[in-house]
Amino acid sequence: MRGEKPVAKDATSYFEIEIEDNPKQCDIIIGFCSSKEFQKELSLGRSQTSVGFHSKTGQVYWRNALHQDHKFQAVYGETIGIGIRQKDGRVWLSYNGRFLNPPPLSEGKNQEDLEKEKKKEEGESEIDIDLNNRNKEIEEKRKALVLSMGEHQELYPAISVNGPCKINLNVGSMQFRMSQKELRHGLLH
Repeated sequence: MRGEKPVAKDATSYFEIEIEDNPKQCDIIIGFCSSKEFQKELSLGRSQTSVGFHSKTGQVYWRNALHQDHKFQAVYGETIGIGIRQKDGRVWLSYNGRFLNPPPLSEGKNQEDLEKEKKKEEGESEIDIDLNNRNKEIEEKRKALVLSMGEHQELYPAISVNGPCKINLNVGSMQFRMSQKELRHGLLH
């Protein structure tokens, strides 16, 4: 199932689903896709211009390859969400209202703040430097999924399933489970 209208090129778009009934434990995949590659026989993330977040495994597929693995299974009453900021292609995920891939801490900081942090790092001991390096590695692993699907690509919100299920789709008509404060702080700077 694909949305009728694409995400506006200068907009940030987010939607989430709550699993209401899934008797056969089917995989519910939410994501974004282009119109030309949307195919009912392929799940989201299995084509060159789509990304899909799987409820059954917590995995994110992009261009038919595993991109992130959050190792969980969303079940009855749980919520998964996906959003995209079209201007730079950033995609973010949520599980029961929490960010799964927050943006790096450095994102959104001005150059002056980054230079102050760099000077502070230069004056630190070897132990501090080692800890800083480990923190940077962790931050790299947590970086949000960034897609480059083509500058002029129209992307549509989409859902695909491989069996019978009942979900509640929230495109903003109700309050999102995802914290709006966290969303603004993390992505709308």
